[in-house]
Amino acid sequence: MRITNSMITNGMMLNINRNANSLNRYYAMLSTGKKISVPSDDPLLASRALKFRTNVAETEQYIKNVSQGISWMEVTEGAYRNVNNILFKIRELAARGSTDTLTYEDRQKIMTDVSSLVEQIGLEMNATYAGRYVFSGYRTDQPPVLAEDDANLSYEDITQKFSAADVQFTKVYERDLGALSGPADDPPTNSDSVVREVAVIKLAYTDLENPAGYTTVSLNDPAVADPYTPGNYIKETGEIVLAVRDPNADPPEPAFGTALDILQTATGFDAATGTATLQYDKTGFKRGELNPQIYFDCIDRTPGSPTNGDRFNPGGAFQDFEYEFSVNTRVSVNSNAGNSFTDKMYADYQSIAGIFDYMNMNTKEQITSTFRQLQPGLTAEQLEDAVAKEMQKIQDCAQRRFSDLLGFCDKHISVVGVEHTDVGSRMSRLELIQARLEDDRVNYMKLMSDNEDADYADAIMRINSLEAVYQASLKTGGSIMQLTLADYI
Repeated sequence: MRITNSMITNGMMLNINRNANSLNRYYAMLSTGKKISVPSDDPLLASRALKFRTNVAETEQYIKNVSQGISWMEVTEGAYRNVNNILFKIRELAARGSTDTLTYEDRQKIMTDVSSLVEQIGLEMNATYAGRYVFSGYRTDQPPVLAEDDANLSYEDITQKFSAADVQFTKVYERDLGALSGPADDPPTNSDSVVREVAVIKLAYTDLENPAGYTTVSLNDPAVADPYTPGNYIKETGEIVLAVRDPNADPPEPAFGTALDILQTATGFDAATGTATLQYDKTGFKRGELNPQIYFDCIDRTPGSPTNGDRFNPGGAFQDFEYEFSVNTRVSVNSNAGNSFTDKMYADYQSIAGIFDYMNMNTKEQITSTFRQLQPGLTAEQLEDAVAKEMQKIQDCAQRRFSDLLGFCDKHISVVGVEHTDVGSRMSRLELIQARLEDDRVNYMKLMSDNEDADYADAIMRINSLEAVYQASLKTGGSIMQLTLADYI
């Protein structure tokens, strides 16, 4: 084969370009710090680089999720810590109020403090993280406890379920000073006021109208002789009366049956599940009351509401708010108000407050004035004896109510303690996940670096070698391509 000058020139130019491209590639390595600039430089290395970068990006996002989840739980844990402290303070007050050395006025003052502390529990349940309510499940824009009065707020079919454990036994004071026992001219022995033992369940709201077919009565209605009659709903306390007994009756009334026996008389009792289901409507809510959207299976009927007609919490299920922390690893970061500041807890405290509001109307001075009007001929000693007997009935009921409150506190402290512990356990798990993700990020970054980053020492050595080759090829090309006379012919 005959080699021409053109062939030599083309071959020389091809080699010069190859040398220039090789030299340029290593110059690019030094300037970018990467082994390749475009995928065509090394397709296999480029595909691995994409995989490692994806792994790093995913891991960094998971680390952000963990950080946000831990921050969310820290807010929750702080709220639980405060609620625990409040409950212990209420318990201390209840223990003080249940002693028999206090006057009724002392107990009234204690109850005022308890009411303030219960309101503070509601504020703790409205804790927020980044503007979102942490105890509200998916509806992070809704507070668990209403912060303002709203007369237009309306819900229907608010559903509460009760088990035998929700049946409570306590004492109630039913005042009747209209008649004193014995002839009017005899020294009074007692009024017709009574302290009864009752079995009740408690709805979450007061001032309802005939919920679930029960009859609404008021403790302050003089036309109602016996408010605590089975089938009544006490509007001041939210209590539904299931059974009543008077241990002072003649003959004494028999003792209560079991809690399950009593619950069977409640509306909506299901023998298969051993629970009673009650539904009711409510229009108009007060500050500090539970938000039905968060707590109950209910339907919004608020005029003009964007959720008018929507059903919330079908079946009464609470929502878990989950973050993803790795592939197929999701952890709930929230706690639900309905599992901690439960509707039963709220009802317990508001019923105590309601009964004390009623008792507050029965002061020693007011009862003394009533007795004077009924029997103006009583001597000072007789009047003092009659008032003392009446106040003893109130004291007996008030002391029992504080004993009940002490039991409520122990039960609710246990419930909150379980939820608090659960948050701590999930926080510990997230901290372990966070440590693992940090290790994964370091490993992926090392793999990505080994795959992509240029070896500067090797690149400089190769550049020196390639520059020498390139300069030699240019020099050789210059010799081959010298002009002759023939180039001008």
